[in-house]
Parts: sequence; structure tokens; C-alpha cells
Amino acid sequence: MKKALFLLVLAGTAFATGCSKDDDSPKVYDYQNYDGMWVLAHVSGSIAGIDHDYDGSIIWNFDTEHHILSVVNNDADETVEDFLESGTYTYSFDANTVTPETCAETFNAGNLDFGCFVNNGNTIVLTQNESDGYVLTFNRIMTLD
Repeated sequence: MKKALFLLVLAGTAFATGCSKDDDSPKVYDYQNYDGMWVLAHVSGSIAGIDHDYDGSIIWNFDTEHHILSVVNNDADETVEDFLESGTYTYSFDANTVTPETCAETFNAGNLDFGCFVNNGNTIVLTQNESDGYVLTFNRIMTLD
């Protein structure tokens, strides 16, 4: 019994002290990994419990060399949130100031903080889960060479 208790205390101590959030090294994004065109596929979340699939009418095109986001928004449904109107926006990755912090930096475009940016290769997920916000899912439709 003492051995099991000792192992439990040892595991708890290792878990509590094994990770540190004091890593001040900057996050390096692989800009080629999201350069190109992405279609907004799904939006969910918020206090209202949004859960909406899109029909391909909203396209975001990332120019990672110049940090420019070009949006083509042909969504005519005024009852759903589509975030950015057609246009060109600068974007940035800024320090996350929301707690509890689930990512070090957030994606910002058009004076909107879209939250954490997760790129899974052919899918980008922008999530504002820290603040009961939205989760936007994009699918890659073309890459730039």
C-alpha cells in the first residue's frame, strides 16, 4: 500500500512540475503551410449555440509573404454570422491575453480577434473557446506555388 501511495505522489509531483508555461521563445509559423485559398466550411459555438455549415460561398485567401487576407464573401444569408465582408485585410498573430490561455498567440484580421489558429494541413480551425466564442473551420481548396 505504501508503495502504491508513493508512486501516486511521485506521479502527481511529476505531472505538476513537469511542464512550464515560461517558454518565452517565439512561435514560428510555417507560412507556406497555410498560404493559399481556404473555404469556410463550418461555424459553431457562442453562447447562442451556433452550428452552421456553409456552401462554399466564403473564401479566404492568405498571402503569407505580405500578411494579407483577401476575402470573397458571397453568402446572402443575413441570419448567420460570416465575420468578414468581401475585401482585403491585414492580419497578424498577437499575444493571447485571454485567460485561461489555451494558445500563446491569436489570429487577428479586420479588427477581429479570431482566437487560436490551428492548422492541420488541409484544415484550419480558428477557435475562441476561451471566451465562449465561435469555432470556424476552413478547408484548403488551392495552394500557391
